[in-house]
Amino acid sequence: MRAIIAIAFFLITCTPKGALTPEEAYYGLKAAYQQGNDEAVIQYLSTSTLQKMEELIAKITSSDVTVLQAWAESMMSTPEELRRLTPKTFIALQRRMDKKAEVQLASFFLTKPIAIAIKENRAEIINEAGIKMKLVKEGPYWKFEESIF
Repeated sequence: MRAIIAIAFFLITCTPKGALTPEEAYYGLKAAYQQGNDEAVIQYLSTSTLQKMEELIAKITSSDVTVLQAWAESMMSTPEELRRLTPKTFIALQRRMDKKAEVQLASFFLTKPIAIAIKENRAEIINEAGIKMKLVKEGPYWKFEESIF
């Protein structure tokens, strides 16, 4: 019995917790985004992307009522929803905007990647439509850079 528990613990702790290649990152992000799994989407974003997202959220949530109303109109939202933004709800809002406008991140996933250029800890994926997305390696995992949102 102890051997089974030890093997299960080993398998759980040794399983990768991120994308080990830029291609894995692309397909993982695509699946998470299309399935509406906002927490999983966050796992594919670089630290600098999450910091920039937090800065934007802080800017939005601290805006006065007039500015917040303008943000809400441009983001297909309400001021009340924007006051409660978190990275997870920001991604959900992005997905909702994509569904209505057919732009942004959703359009990147309509075609397959045709080229992946890796240089040290940075990579760039180019899809069939010529859209480029940048990645950075954080530890052993590839994460998408801020140009994504």
